[in-house]
Amino acid sequence: MPTELIKVTFVLATLRAGGAERVYSFVSQNLDKNQFDTTLLVFGHERDAAFDTSGVKTIYLGADSVTKGVGKFFKYLKNNRPDLVCGSVIHVNVVLGLMSLLFLSTKFVGREVSVISLMDGYMPKTIPFQKQIRKFFYNRLDGLICQSKDMASDLSRQLNLRLEKLQVIANPITLPDKELVTYS
Repeated sequence: MPTELIKVTFVLATLRAGGAERVYSFVSQNLDKNQFDTTLLVFGHERDAAFDTSGVKTIYLGADSVTKGVGKFFKYLKNNRPDLVCGSVIHVNVVLGLMSLLFLSTKFVGREVSVISLMDGYMPKTIPFQKQIRKFFYNRLDGLICQSKDMASDLSRQLNLRLEKLQVIANPITLPDKELVTYS
């Protein structure tokens, strides 16, 4: 009797050229298809895609921003009920934290791409209570992937996150033939 595949959705704001976009487009295409039913969901538009996603089911919500696509994302989650949703970048992670309050049987995992204490010094304070919003919704995630131990320590300190929620996973090295290189 075949086992049921684990439904995983990777979520990005756009597929424009960037590190988070490169990593998630690569990882989503390279999960074991015998274990995972993988979808790459992009809030943005297909016309902006800088990465090939031919090896994975890709859905573009066609929203001009993450905020404008929240309703469509909610519908996707309601209709597809993934087991695991992985996001990357602050504004996507905040939305995942919000959705975790509504979809209790789905696991939500964010991926942080910056040392936030350093980034906060460079980012304009355009959203009132920005740090409090991030802290509230990041604490609703089931887990957070960090690229380094320093990033994990910073997140724990800045947002009062339990260290058990944080997992350090370095970015994969992608080669032209899509081999995954890992180091022990």
